[in-house]
Amino acid sequence: MAEGDHLGPAGAGAPVALPSPRLARAILFAILGSYLLVMPLNVAEAVPHSAGPAVPVLSGAAALMVFGLLLVHCSPWGRRLPVRAKVAALAAQVVLTYAPLTLFGARWGSMGGFLAASLLLVLPPRLGWSLFAAVSASLSVAAALAGQSLLVVLYMGQSSALAGVMVYGVTRLGEAVTALSASRAETARLAVSEERLRFARDLHDLLSYRLSAITLKTELARRLTPSRPERAEAELGAVVELSRQALTDVREVAATYRDLSLADECEAARSILAAARIDSSVTLDLDPAAIDRRVQTTLAIVLREGVTNVVRHARARRCDIALTIDGGTVCLRIANDGADAGRAPGPVGGSGLLNLGERLASVAGTLHTEIAADGRFLLTAIAPK
Repeated sequence: MAEGDHLGPAGAGAPVALPSPRLARAILFAILGSYLLVMPLNVAEAVPHSAGPAVPVLSGAAALMVFGLLLVHCSPWGRRLPVRAKVAALAAQVVLTYAPLTLFGARWGSMGGFLAASLLLVLPPRLGWSLFAAVSASLSVAAALAGQSLLVVLYMGQSSALAGVMVYGVTRLGEAVTALSASRAETARLAVSEERLRFARDLHDLLSYRLSAITLKTELARRLTPSRPERAEAELGAVVELSRQALTDVREVAATYRDLSLADECEAARSILAAARIDSSVTLDLDPAAIDRRVQTTLAIVLREGVTNVVRHARARRCDIALTIDGGTVCLRIANDGADAGRAPGPVGGSGLLNLGERLASVAGTLHTEIAADGRFLLTAIAPK
């Protein structure tokens, strides 16, 4: 982030550049150092040459110590210091703010602003702002008691308040830049993690279906080879086609999401259930073209995973699939008679169905699993069309 991040459009579409945390801290230190340097220069300009270099040197040393205390109050590590250390630093800054007034006069008055800023940074807001106002007023009072003109009295209070607000504001802005930079880094990390999960989910949902079909058709071809070699050859041809489709799936997952057809997936479901010797009925009581492509793709993947689970885990003899539209929602139901009677109704484990639930949630849909009254295992997916 050498030149900053772009946060978004501003004005007529121009991007807003966010400075890096390091640059923000450098700006803060430059402002503090430049402003504090003004104090000893003002004192040196006001002191007669006959006074010698002692007064300017003392004012420079005091300004340098104030600068060091400010760095403690402005830095993140300074915020983590024990309470006693913070109180000691504030007490030292109080001494360095008021004691030099007797030597340097009004030229030192703006130093009160740095004390006021430190109070805001260290103390709770209500107490900090109250003492902020008290410090600004005290410097005006000190100038009045010293017999200064009304202009000097007003200058002492106003310059202290201005310096305090400036230091406090720049410090808080620097902290905001640092926090925002960390937030953006965390957002990027989460985005990468989410993309990895999406990739893994797609590989599972797409490839498990193809690989299960390849396994079933290969076993069927092996059984048919002695007695029905022609049928076995046809099944091996289907295995080759499924392998090609699996390769295409991998390539498309690596590139982006793909659009799937519900009609095609229904035909594929009939084929794989037949290869697994599971009686089936598939009812497509809707027009797929009337369904949003994203919803259609999601339901097609649910159909794939549901059929894969029936073939691999259910030991079913029959599976019924129905796709219907009811008002503004489309419903997919997959029922099979291979449910385990000892299993309680409700969501089941496994990454497959968990992935499907997440997919449906992304299109405002829901996924339910249950043991129906007739003992069949029922998977229901509902989504807006």
